[in-house]
Amino acid sequence: MARIGPQKPRQLKRVLQANGLRRVPGRGKGSHEWWEHRDHPRRAAAVPDYDIIDERLLKVILREVGKTPEEYLAHLH
Repeated sequence: MARIGPQKPRQLKRVLQANGLRRVPGRGKGSHEWWEHRDHPRRAAAVPDYDIIDERLLKVILREVGKTPEEYLAHLH
């Protein structure tokens, strides 16, 4: 399995958007945004607006939206 390290939220959001997810206005609380897939609303996750998202939380978010760490890394390059 590919190793992903801490990431900035804007990188994660860019990859989510490229994979068909969109930010849902009005959802989410505090410093979190709700992102869901246009065609599959059950593929959704709350994305925090922290300075850095650690590896464990990033993997949880990717699992919730149906992506693997390898797919995530492929979209970064």
